[in-house]
Amino acid sequence: MPEKKEAPKAEVPEWVLTFGDLMSLLLCF
Repeated sequence: MPEKKEAPKAEVPEWVLTFGDLMSLLLCF
């Protein structure tokens, strides 16, 4: 889905950002 890549980050759902934060925390450990 290339169209989503071009979309601004402001349009990204909050759950996506939260999921990304959780993944970064897991990767840190």
